[in-house]
Amino acid sequence: MAIRALIVDDSAVARKILAEVLQADGDIEVVAASSSPGHAKARMAQCQPDVIALDAMMEPIDGLTFLRMYMATTPIPTVLVSAAGSGATRAAALCAGAQSVVEKPSGWDPASMDSFARELRASIRRAARTRPRRPAPKAAPTPTPTPTPTPAANVPITPRGPRPTVIAIGTSTGGAAALAQILPRFPADAPPIVIVDHMPAGYTKEFAASLDPTCSMTVLEASHGQELKAGLILVAPGGDLHTEVVRRSGKLTIRLVDGPPVSGHRPSVDVLLRSVAREAGKSAAAGLLTGMGRDGAEGMLALRRAGGFTIAQNEATSVVYGMPKAASELGGATMELALDDIPRRLLLGG
Repeated sequence: MAIRALIVDDSAVARKILAEVLQADGDIEVVAASSSPGHAKARMAQCQPDVIALDAMMEPIDGLTFLRMYMATTPIPTVLVSAAGSGATRAAALCAGAQSVVEKPSGWDPASMDSFARELRASIRRAARTRPRRPAPKAAPTPTPTPTPTPAANVPITPRGPRPTVIAIGTSTGGAAALAQILPRFPADAPPIVIVDHMPAGYTKEFAASLDPTCSMTVLEASHGQELKAGLILVAPGGDLHTEVVRRSGKLTIRLVDGPPVSGHRPSVDVLLRSVAREAGKSAAAGLLTGMGRDGAEGMLALRRAGGFTIAQNEATSVVYGMPKAASELGGATMELALDDIPRRLLLGG
């Protein structure tokens, strides 16, 4: 069955080109094209699209504002299709719930159209496999969950130690919005947090900057040699290097290292978690959030075997259950929890 796509763009030329690009392979059907958010809102109810290709710059309501509006009430997988813009715009789109951001060719440059078309179609297909969710209600308290049994009963587990001295978090598809939801819940004096999110180069610095004002902790893009300190959240740089945690003169620091992709990614969650298991062991805690694929499953198992405390996000609150599911099936997750319950348990270390 073809993927049903809705295009929202105030340019008639852009709508025509996007429709041609999306329908070129036959597995994506453009069910409607809207020139404004107001028109799109009505078409969303009528056409029930699987995915929305949304322009960032529109009047009188810009694409990001519109994205936040419908994600809060009727979440639909979305790919933001934007003219060349700042990393801040891209980071804000991901935090607002967009599955990815694809940059329009400058002036629809024919030389760039082939790569743009491939990227857009691939992004639409990936987005169609996700399940964006409304933000969790804040009024009703969530009951304390019970740990989910892990099937790998033969995994040797070392008893947990004291409260964590370092927390590692891995995520991918849907992760930006998930992180934006939970990171403000950590207090200013929380243990240092190191994050790998599968973002391209150029996104992570602005992503960290966009999160910083919302958090009690300080949020920065990680740099080589940086010391891990209480109250500091470090986001692994997207691009060509892996991020590890190493001990230097008795202190935990960041090491950025070259190397091939691991579990299909660079930076890789597995690489981060294995380093945390090696250097911090039972004094570490880790959370594996929403994401496509298996990156992080092996690293979670390594950390759990070293005595660390590990949590996987549950299926009900994941945009994509792939990464958490892989960790749980392998025996790497001590328990599965709803997204909003993860910060408290990470701070407790169990």
